[in-house]
Amino acid sequence: MKGQKQTETLKNPAPQQDKNALTILAKTAQKQDPDRFLCAMMASSEKREGLFALINFYHDIAKIKDTVSESMLGYIRFQWWRDALDALAAGEDRAYDTLSGLAILRNDGHLPLKLLSSMIDAREKQLEDKQFQTVLEWRSHVNDTAGHLTEAMAFWLAPDLQNQDIASESLRQTAYAYGMTGLLRTIPYQVQNRDIQLPLALMSDFDLSPEAFYREGDENKKNALYKAVADMAWTDLKAARKSYASHRPEIAKSVLPALLQGRLAQGYLKKLKRVDYDPFKLLIPAKAPWRILTVSWGSLVGRF
Repeated sequence: MKGQKQTETLKNPAPQQDKNALTILAKTAQKQDPDRFLCAMMASSEKREGLFALINFYHDIAKIKDTVSESMLGYIRFQWWRDALDALAAGEDRAYDTLSGLAILRNDGHLPLKLLSSMIDAREKQLEDKQFQTVLEWRSHVNDTAGHLTEAMAFWLAPDLQNQDIASESLRQTAYAYGMTGLLRTIPYQVQNRDIQLPLALMSDFDLSPEAFYREGDENKKNALYKAVADMAWTDLKAARKSYASHRPEIAKSVLPALLQGRLAQGYLKKLKRVDYDPFKLLIPAKAPWRILTVSWGSLVGRF
């Protein structure tokens, strides 16, 4: 019997841990934000967990509005995050995956507390269910959410960038491009939830109101508006690339994973153009090989 057990052990050795297996933070980031997950995977291995933590934080606070039954509960959750970040900065660790990941940044002396707090403030304002009035107000919200996430990712990848205004400009413009492209892609979801995120001033330019998006009709006007948003995104992306190219020697190559979302924005904009900018006709499978190819190629050649 003893010999038999030894033989069985040899036939069925203990499973070895796969060094390439995704961590909990990585799996969560991949599920919540496959685009930024791909970009983060292009970073050096020692930086990835911090990037995944930042991505997960972004989504943890972004989904609060849609997961509470009343605004007061939302305010309580946002305050919990503020308290948690303050405790984290003070050296306290809490048993929550995202916070454990952010502790990696803190332990390295690069916890972007100001940027994370600003993201919380911006998301908390959405509990008021107020429509954006102007394009400037709308873009300010994109900057305070997607823009600050992009900056936080970049500063983790290359801490010296915090002292370079030109680098922040490229980061913000890339975030604008990706953020507005993302807004277009989620128009069907916004309409379904009667929560259109376009500014009133822009709607007015096309003789539209929020209610017009919740009923059929005026499709030409709507698509013309969507094209105008896409044009803004293209303008921002081109400006980001021009700024980056002009100051490339000053901007560390390690920051590129934070900018690769620009390549994805370009891909989505091209696909929108093919369907006449109608987001309801935009069909992108969850597993789209072109995304992996474009991000990998951008990382290889050093361009976004």
